[in-house]
Amino acid sequence: MTATHITSNLRSGKLGTVNKCSYQNNFGYQTIIIKLFLFATAETHFLFDGFYYDQIDGVAMGSLLAPVLANLFISHHERTWLSNYNNSTPLFYHRYVGDIFCMFHTEQEALLFFDYLNLQHPNIKFTSENESNNQISRLS
Repeated sequence: MTATHITSNLRSGKLGTVNKCSYQNNFGYQTIIIKLFLFATAETHFLFDGFYYDQIDGVAMGSLLAPVLANLFISHHERTWLSNYNNSTPLFYHRYVGDIFCMFHTEQEALLFFDYLNLQHPNIKFTSENESNNQISRLS
């Protein structure tokens, strides 16, 4: 048995200054929902240690949209990654938010699977924990 947790690496770019955030109300041919998602996710600015930053990848932690968008993102990629995996598939696989529980025939199969998953996206990393004494500490 193996339990795993999804982590991500957030990248941000330092800005010299951040002026007034503005939103252009020009929807043109794009739908309103796309503009609203862009506004809610792409215009995240914050101050840290005396410097202004603009988050250029991902959704800000604490955002009400973050859990929903993260789940949609992982669900979309998860289906592709599982269907494209060519080695021995897990005997059991279930994900709840950022935790995955899966079972394999051998520990080597589990290691191959998580090595594969960790190569699929540069900002998503999976950590794993194997059973010890028939228990997984996160689940016990």
